[in-house]
Amino acid sequence: MLAGCKKISMSYPIRFSNTASGQFQKLKDKKLKGRITSTLEYIASEPLMGKPLQAEFKGCYSYRVSDYRVIYAFSKAEKSIGIIRIDHRREVYR
Repeated sequence: MLAGCKKISMSYPIRFSNTASGQFQKLKDKKLKGRITSTLEYIASEPLMGKPLQAEFKGCYSYRVSDYRVIYAFSKAEKSIGIIRIDHRREVYR
């Protein structure tokens, strides 16, 4: 990056699926909810930083938050991020 230039951070809108919204609302641990909220803000600014997934979730990404995973899809055409699932790592891919 050039000296004196700032990195421009673009934030994409986030949309929750009904499943992801319900899963997020059911979380009882406030600290975990806060960490997931921070992660969602990070994903909104850097959508390709997650781990690319395969098979059933091909085209989606996964981001780790403790023992939980946030599964999301990034659409360059719509310029938005769709949160598909937020669940414990042993349940999220089922």
